Amino acid sequence: MTARTAGTWAVVAACLIGLTALGASSWPKTITLEEPEIAYGAGGLAFNATGTRLFAKVSRQQHTHRKARADAQYQIMCIEVPAGSIIWRSTLTSGVAKGMAVNASGKSVYVIEAAAKATQGPGSTTWTFLHKLVVYEGETGHRRQSRELGRHPFRHVATNGSLIAVSNMPRQFRAGAEVVRVLNATTLDEVAAFSVAGESGQLAALAFQPGTNILAGLFVQHYRKGHQPSAWCIFWDVDQLAEIWHTTPVSPVSATPALSFTASGTRLAIAHDGHRVRGHPRIPSRIEIWDTAKRSLLKTWTTGAVQTRGLSFEPQGGRVLYRTIGHDVSRLQYYSTDTGSLAATIPDVSDFAIDAAGKYLAYTVRRPKMWASPTVRLADRVPAIIKIYPAGTF
Repeated sequence: MTARTAGTWAVVAACLIGLTALGASSWPKTITLEEPEIAYGAGGLAFNATGTRLFAKVSRQQHTHRKARADAQYQIMCIEVPAGSIIWRSTLTSGVAKGMAVNASGKSVYVIEAAAKATQGPGSTTWTFLHKLVVYEGETGHRRQSRELGRHPFRHVATNGSLIAVSNMPRQFRAGAEVVRVLNATTLDEVAAFSVAGESGQLAALAFQPGTNILAGLFVQHYRKGHQPSAWCIFWDVDQLAEIWHTTPVSPVSATPALSFTASGTRLAIAHDGHRVRGHPRIPSRIEIWDTAKRSLLKTWTTGAVQTRGLSFEPQGGRVLYRTIGHDVSRLQYYSTDTGSLAATIPDVSDFAIDAAGKYLAYTVRRPKMWASPTVRLADRVPAIIKIYPAGTF
């Protein structure tokens, strides 16, 4: 090799190193959500199957305390992942946005919306919330179709592409009340509805087992005086219109917030909230791993915090991500199911998602000032931030 050739290859190598460094420095992608005098709160993140689009449910409000959310404006946002840029935003016209789900292609975004309706009576006004399922075009953000659901609170939504499931929280605490409806994803016609025989409660999370029409729902009993509520995961076969099995009930629980399947559907992770009552020992939240083929419990561990919000398997099932809450601190934790130990921890996370291929991790950052006392000045509040990393590199 001549000196000139060697020099040429040295320049090429230097360029390649520079391009590699530039590519590495372009991550994470950071989307800051802020406007003058308006604080943001982000929640409800979902990828399409290939990880090229990230969808976020965003609320804009001038007050942070819970009783002042009437002025909030909700939006659905679509983000181009490689570029880290916002493609479109769609403002809800129906009021409050609750559950959100995205089909694998990213062409349909399903949102449960609740609108307040005032009925004027003699000397008083009665307020009711009407719920509907709204379908947005994933490419443009335009509203494609909608279906009225009713006055009962509908909070969670899940889809497998051909079916949509929405959870119903009956106001009447009666045994055997309907807890979930299943709709055709194209026509939005109802194809099934399920209840839990002899039990009064609600579903705290929903998910379809990948590649099937089997729906998993986390059922939590309603609290009754002198009775410690239990929670368990129920599996319904939509084709057979029947419950096929359920996991072992866990008690006591204050809520059961999350579940997640591996990409193959052979493993299921369930998060059970703990219990904290004055004068009684503190019970931390716990996570279970189930073998869905053998219908057996494989592993369980406690998180160290009373509350767990959000849960997701990595597609291959080697690690589980979950968000814990305790003492005003919210953390995203990576747990290795192989080693039985924490692999990483990220502070100040309010929501997260990982795509089906396991390429990208997205999470929202909301520091305590974001939701602190309403006396905190708007100028002092920290805006919400969405960060996107190549999975495993944060």
